[in-house]
Amino acid sequence: MVDPLKRLLLVLLLAAAACQREVDMPARVVQVYLHSLGRDPLRALALTTSEFQRRHGLHTATSAEVAAWERRLEHAGPVEAPSVEAPAPRTDDERRIAWLALQIKPAYIDLAARLQPALLEQRSLDARHAVVTVEIRGAAVPPFRQVFELVQDAPGDWLIDRVEQQGVVEGNLAAALVANPTEETRRRLATSLGVAPD
Repeated sequence: MVDPLKRLLLVLLLAAAACQREVDMPARVVQVYLHSLGRDPLRALALTTSEFQRRHGLHTATSAEVAAWERRLEHAGPVEAPSVEAPAPRTDDERRIAWLALQIKPAYIDLAARLQPALLEQRSLDARHAVVTVEIRGAAVPPFRQVFELVQDAPGDWLIDRVEQQGVVEGNLAAALVANPTEETRRRLATSLGVAPD
């Protein structure tokens, strides 16, 4: 027969271990997300909310839209060439496809493998919201920070809802795009490389 005091201590230790796993969960979600970018994009996608997918702004274009843009550019002279913007995404699936499509590019995969995220801070805002801050290093670029806002969708299910980047400069734009694929960063990178962003 087990001593009641030992049983109580065992229960308390198991409860403490379970609580620690729950506390660490947002940081673990961010770690898995960053590791999955460019390696397992579908896994990374599953760790984000629908709102996250709406915010990144990446988009796809239909063949009819591409043909229309080409016709517009064909009829414009070199001086008056219009700034042709892609239409805003119309569906959640279109956003997801664009986000996933970016991650299968060889340059993206190569750079993703060289990034080294380091956990700086994790804090709970309340029972359903947490913030995780990481520093992204490596790939011979200046380090920058990413602040992840997570929401608890169901007990134990933490999802990334928003990412804010700090310290992004021209020298780390490509790494910033890999660490948080967004249309805004894609356009900034294209402009800094002297390429038309569309």
